[in-house]
Amino acid sequence: MGCDPRAAIEAARGLAPDEVLNKDLVDALASGTLVDAGAVAHDRAAVDEGVAILERLHADSPLRGDVAYCLANGLSAQADLDATAYPEWYLETSDIRRRARRLYQLAGSEQSTPIEIRAQSYTNLGNSLLRAYRFVEAYDCYSRALKCDSTNGVALTGAARVLLWLSRVGTGDSQVLLAVAARYLSKAKENPERIRELAGEQTYRKLSELLETNIPAGELPDLSDASEYQQFVAKHRLSLSPTIEGLDLTMSLWDSLRIHKITERVDAGSGVPQLFGMFNVLKSEYLAARYFAYSALNESIPESGKYSDTLDYACYGIKPSMLTLAQRGCLDLLDKVAVAASEYLRLPSSPSRISFTNRWLD
Repeated sequence: MGCDPRAAIEAARGLAPDEVLNKDLVDALASGTLVDAGAVAHDRAAVDEGVAILERLHADSPLRGDVAYCLANGLSAQADLDATAYPEWYLETSDIRRRARRLYQLAGSEQSTPIEIRAQSYTNLGNSLLRAYRFVEAYDCYSRALKCDSTNGVALTGAARVLLWLSRVGTGDSQVLLAVAARYLSKAKENPERIRELAGEQTYRKLSELLETNIPAGELPDLSDASEYQQFVAKHRLSLSPTIEGLDLTMSLWDSLRIHKITERVDAGSGVPQLFGMFNVLKSEYLAARYFAYSALNESIPESGKYSDTLDYACYGIKPSMLTLAQRGCLDLLDKVAVAASEYLRLPSSPSRISFTNRWLD
């Protein structure tokens, strides 16, 4: 078949069970080929055929990460084949792309999934988020993929693309962003065949120019004198600053993310816009939840309570309660983010009726 996608499609349709391959194995092989070759050949019928097979396999084994990954690829291919240059495409394909992202997340987080498929799941989830202009979330996914497979060239170049874009638009410390991007690209250059292996020749050709980008290797922030808390924040990229990696410890208040200005309509009235106060509340509550989580995970907290044994292996005490409070704080914060976003976008409804769920999901 070589590199002929149409020949691959016909071969996949001709597969049949035998003494070596049972029906499920044949279906798995055929569906993956139909989706991948169909996407390359822009053959919607082949992709739809592959997705239909994968839907059955997923229904039979909903927790199988490899099946979830293949089905997510099929759904993404369906959405991409419907793509247009107009923004309506995002609305028309929102449901199918959302489901694909959930399946990628399932495949990546399921511990029984082979490690390479977990890495590819997070990489493809990052690609999906990147196409939706959700750059920071995409970067997080590429980072997760690299924890599973540090040689994944698609994840390496994806992370570099995010950092280079942020540098171009002036978001964050350009020196730090370029330094980290240069390291990702250097690592990708060490294993160029991995890009071909994971994504094919067409993707490799698209990324070749990026791999040859000459980026000066700058220095990352020196965290040798950072406190344990600062190192915790830097390790998990939890700082509220425009720069994804590292902390600027030359600033005493290094959680430097803030609103610089807001443009309002002429008839908005006098006084400071409410969004400034809303942002301050969001920021302070996030920092409080972050410190609660750090304290519960890292500090030695004296326990003074004596608890009854409830015989259900439950954990009681100050530390688990602090973690629970941190989690509740984050969930409450999401609702307040929804209120602030609604105010900014002038969406109707009383603040008391707005929640993260009904703004983002309903």
